[in-house]
Amino acid sequence: MLPRNRLLLGAGLALALCAQASAQQVTSGSLPQTDPWGVGWLGANDAPLPPTIWSNTNEATLAPLFSALKPRELSPPARQALRRLMMSKAKSPGGVTLIPERLRVLEELGEHDSAADLRRRYPDTDWGKLADRASAEFDLAGGRKDAACGLAGRQPAADAAWKSIRALCAALAKDAGGASMLAEQIAATDAANGLWLLSALAAVNAPELKKPDGRYGTPFEVAVSVAAKLPVPANAMAATPADIAAAIATNAAATPAQRRAALRPAIEGGKLKPSDVRAVLLTPQDAAPAPARGATPKPDLLNQALAIAGNAEAAPEARAAAYAAALKGAETPMDARIAAMGLFESIQALPRNEATLAYADVFARANLVAGDPGHASDWRKLLGTLAKEKQDEWAIARLDLMLGLAGIKTDKPDLLLDRMIAAAGAAASAGEQQLAIRRIENTRLLFLHVGLGRDLSPEQRTVLATLRTAGRGVSDAAIARVTAAARQDADGEAALAAIGQLGGDVSAISFAGLSDIVAQLHVIGMGKDADAIVLEAMQAWKAL
Repeated sequence: MLPRNRLLLGAGLALALCAQASAQQVTSGSLPQTDPWGVGWLGANDAPLPPTIWSNTNEATLAPLFSALKPRELSPPARQALRRLMMSKAKSPGGVTLIPERLRVLEELGEHDSAADLRRRYPDTDWGKLADRASAEFDLAGGRKDAACGLAGRQPAADAAWKSIRALCAALAKDAGGASMLAEQIAATDAANGLWLLSALAAVNAPELKKPDGRYGTPFEVAVSVAAKLPVPANAMAATPADIAAAIATNAAATPAQRRAALRPAIEGGKLKPSDVRAVLLTPQDAAPAPARGATPKPDLLNQALAIAGNAEAAPEARAAAYAAALKGAETPMDARIAAMGLFESIQALPRNEATLAYADVFARANLVAGDPGHASDWRKLLGTLAKEKQDEWAIARLDLMLGLAGIKTDKPDLLLDRMIAAAGAAASAGEQQLAIRRIENTRLLFLHVGLGRDLSPEQRTVLATLRTAGRGVSDAAIARVTAAARQDADGEAALAAIGQLGGDVSAISFAGLSDIVAQLHVIGMGKDADAIVLEAMQAWKAL
């Protein structure tokens, strides 16, 4: 890690932030109102970044970094790091021409409320003039039609920008004729959108009509599709912002198919609670299509687990076995998140005793996936009661490292690494294939501990020198650019450049490349984000 003299600067910023925190718990406050960058929405407990985050760079340098950002293609911890960057109030990087890009990123991250607040504060700007319409669309998507339609009714009748909203409001008020007339007017100048709207609005009050496929890319399209109960094509919600997806998932008026399809984007953006996920999973679904001829249907282990959870007579051993089977059956990180969140309450209701001891590791990792390290730690304590000769020392040390990254006090990381290295060299403890996987994981962790700034023993450094990295490479030029920006205190630029390299699966990045990225995140004061990224790379959802 590169040394930086930040002590005086850090002390000054700490005092400034403390003063701000004492003035307000949650900020929708701002620096001088002439600077839209000075508006932020993070409270003191949300660890906002310092106001100097955009220092030592300029708009021309930042513009390509912003335009390259695709928030919905980032992994959950990378999104959260970007969210903290976009939601923190700061001094301008030298102008306001990038505010539309900040708004775009906020909205794609699922922060429409914050984006609308920023627009409302600057009504005289081109992007600020859209505040009311953006708010109305968001209210419609969230089922708040009275507020949205009341606002639309106060707009000049000749304002074409509000025509589509007025059309939907007419349909919701059972004025089919008025809705059709407005949709036809839109179709006269915009056939593709107008004809879809005409067909969709007709289905709001005449559900027997043939329905077009739903559209779920914008809040307005979501509002229409939910109101008309339109079908959900495959991948239809791939571009749906997380807050809009959460509004669908928690909307009892949406169809079961719409609510189920909304789970993935809403969970990826961190917008649902475990109880929300469970409610969607328990909503009766339409019958699944029959498997291809000759194919063996796969058992739905999650549904089976939820069914047992609802059986008051099921023994704790049976419940625990079913929950563990569903968690182990997850084939992707998202499958695992859905299972962990859907079963979260059921797992917590289990006794932590001899009846559930065999599944303690599975449930500890599931709680980490669900975002609850406290309960994960409780299951880890139960795991420690297993007879010494039955303990998997490698798996326990790995779990302790993950708990440490999540903020739980455990043994020192270098000691845990020693245990993992020793256990992966004991051929009697696992099969050869599993040992090979564990040695690869040890390699990853040695690299990442360097990036996290953690100490390695002389023996660990010797081992590291003999290893080879693996995974998707990060270009030397990209790393050099991040390092140069961080060295020159251009922290916002470094953060954007680093986050842009992470992609949707941080576990697929080369060990050395990810180590370099997390090292620079630590340098610029985003250490908690770096820890979360490393935790994600460790793939808590998998038993290795």
